[in-house]
Amino acid sequence: MLNNDAFCKRLHIDHDKKFVELISDNPDYQPIIVTKNDNLFTMGKVLGTSSKAVPDK
Repeated sequence: MLNNDAFCKRLHIDHDKKFVELISDNPDYQPIIVTKNDNLFTMGKVLGTSSKAVPDK
């Protein structure tokens, strides 16, 4: 969660440049840069995804 908003994104921590960003797998969404003033809390880890294929009618 970032500032009480829930996201499912990749967490990227750059120790050399000292910044944290949240990256979406969807290219339509820009990365979110986390600042010192933000409240970031990780709730878990996505281990996989699945989808049920629906046959065309």
